[in-house]
Amino acid sequence: MKWYKILITITIYIFLQCASSEVFVRNDIDYSKYNRIAVFPLTDYPNRPGSGIQVADMLSMQLINSQYNIIDRSQTMHILQEQQLGMTGFIDESTAPSIGKVLGVQAILTGSISEYQCIQTNIQVVQGADPAYMPISKAAISLKLIDCETGQIVWAGSARGSEIGQNVENIAAQKAIKNILDKFKSLKINVNSPQITNKLTPVPTIPETFFPNLRRNYPKYNKFTDEQIILAFRKNNPQHNDKSDIWIIKYIEKKSKK
Repeated sequence: MKWYKILITITIYIFLQCASSEVFVRNDIDYSKYNRIAVFPLTDYPNRPGSGIQVADMLSMQLINSQYNIIDRSQTMHILQEQQLGMTGFIDESTAPSIGKVLGVQAILTGSISEYQCIQTNIQVVQGADPAYMPISKAAISLKLIDCETGQIVWAGSARGSEIGQNVENIAAQKAIKNILDKFKSLKINVNSPQITNKLTPVPTIPETFFPNLRRNYPKYNKFTDEQIILAFRKNNPQHNDKSDIWIIKYIEKKSKK
């Protein structure tokens, strides 16, 4: 039976290495104009607070290693907080142009996590035999590249990754990121481009906070950033962890009105 166990192990290994991906590409875009890209946190997987930041940091590292000129997630948050903008990863097609001006970037890369969990999988292939369970950690991510001039999504992709073992979703996520970036590299975005100044341009159309009602009616929250408020809400309200940052902002603001 030794050969049988070896065959199962090889089959599982090959299966886990075959990560699938899908992409959407705007063919009418000159991607070489994107000299600098900002990476924003991804939307967390439900009941896994902080997973979006963790994956965004891994994404940033792989982009840097591939010689892309980026502002990573931590730099982005720091710059926005310095400007008292408190964006906390709140970014979409309508806010991208204004944020791009502040950060001095031509495009923004963000997205969401659609899977980030460990599942006990029955790997038994012999009919009638007892189940043989193995822990397999899985991760699935979706990314979108937003043009900061037009606010349009010019590229989007999704990918999955798997790894044998308990609580190794981060390794599965790294595989998914590598798979999706293999597609991303085909865009011929400028790499090793000259560094652009970090000069910031104030944009009056961006509110200083997304919680004006909360801060006006409950001054004790003024000592916290928007990001801290959203993270605290997710921690204290796990039943809403599947909601987006936008939903949470609207919910808190509505509840804060007097």
